[in-house]
This record gives sequence, structure tokens and C-alpha cells, in this order.
Amino acid sequence: MVITFPGKPADSAYRNEIRVWMRQVMAQRNWTPEHWARECGMAGTTIRRFLNGGEEAPSPSLDTLGRLIKVAGFGPTIDLVGSRSESSVEQVPLLHIDLVATLVSRAAYHDAGRDILNATKVAISRGDYSSLAYATVVDHNSCNQIGIYTGDIVICEPVWSLNPGSADLVLIEDLGQVMPMTYHSPLLIPRSADIGYNPRPQDEVHMLATVVEVRRRLRRK
Repeated sequence: MVITFPGKPADSAYRNEIRVWMRQVMAQRNWTPEHWARECGMAGTTIRRFLNGGEEAPSPSLDTLGRLIKVAGFGPTIDLVGSRSESSVEQVPLLHIDLVATLVSRAAYHDAGRDILNATKVAISRGDYSSLAYATVVDHNSCNQIGIYTGDIVICEPVWSLNPGSADLVLIEDLGQVMPMTYHSPLLIPRSADIGYNPRPQDEVHMLATVVEVRRRLRRK
């Protein structure tokens, strides 16, 4: 799938949402555009050029938006990684499990925008996933009783993009370890033939993503 990122052509509604958010931040903080830009380590005219440039001004890049959000402390209500249409969606980023472990919130996801943008891609069916979807390689046998093994690829939607339902497969982060479990609120339940995997209270782990597809790797290292 091809992801449309800020900085590439965007519709007027998207631009307006970004501008409304920027003006809201500056009003709440009593900041000038130049002050906000300097706090982000950017040229003082970066924000003002977009605010005053009309439809001809380029949309802020993902990196620029990430810096602005980090300094502001909150982001706009739209997905900063852009939108996907059925005609353009062909792949999702394949993220290393160590990066996935850090994606515990929407803000963390946006902070990792550059790494997500530069990741290897995995082909998917057109139109089946949101702009936040990603893939990763399973490195635990916590669900091998239901046919999910170390080395398999899972395609996921972050939980703030797709809430899991009862018995859905989810990715959790627990003490730096990322593994699939099944969701039975208030518990996350492993489905493993291996000893050592125990149910985990939902409020003691980070629930990262809802798994929407599993792909078998026929050759494993």
C-alpha cells in the first residue's frame, strides 16, 4: 500500500484541520509562530509560511509535525500519517519488534514517524486497512496452540485505530517483551503449549494493537 504522508498533496479539509490545530496551540500557549518554531529547532518562518501560504503552501512534513506535537503536548484530531484510498493502498510498514514495543500510545506512534516511514513494506489487499496499520514478526510462542508461531508475520491496527473485541488476538507489551495474546477483558490470555506464558491483567501491560491478519513464514531462520 502506498501511504500518503503530509508534505505530499493533501485536500483542503486536511490542511484546514492542521491550521486550526496550530492556531489553537498558539492561542492557548500565547506563542507566536516564530517562538513555536524555535522551540522545535526549526526556522522561525516555518509555521507562519504554512499558516499564511494558502493552498499553494506545502503541508508540513511528518517530521515537522512530530516536532510541533512534541513541543505542544498534544496533536490534531486527524491521522498525521495521511489517508489511504482503495486505489492506492498496497503495502504497510514492516516494523522491527523493538520499535513496536515503543508504540504504546498515539503520541509515541507519531514520534516514531520517521522510522515508520523508512521501514520495509509488506504488501496487503487494497483498502483493507487504515493508515495506521503496520506489520511485525512474531518472536514468541504465546499463541502457538492456535497456530501462531515465532517467525510468523502479523498485520495490526493500533488499538486507538481498532478496538479489540472479546477473544480477538492482540499484541501486548509487557516489560519490554511484545507478544500476541487473546483479549478477554480484564485479562489477556495466552494460547500456548509452552509453559511460562501466563494470563496478564489488562491494567498491568500495554495493549498495543489488534491483530487483523496472520501470515505464515514457511522458511524460518
